[in-house]
Amino acid sequence: QYAPATSVIAMAEAYLFEQKRLLHCAAYVDGKYGLEGLYVGVPCIIGAGGVEQIVEIELDDEAKGNLQVS
Repeated sequence: QYAPATSVIAMAEAYLFEQKRLLHCAAYVDGKYGLEGLYVGVPCIIGAGGVEQIVEIELDDEAKGNLQVS
């Protein structure tokens, strides 16, 4: 019950206080991870501009396949 609220607080603080924190959140992905035009849970830099950067991490073949299926 507390995890979603904690995540929302962390995102709001990163945005309001321009912290540029690396957080996992649902973001619009257009080309990253080989995906186009989808909202996906990915690691992002959150700052005063909202999602300022999607961080693309190296995935092994199994993880890539699972991401494509999901």
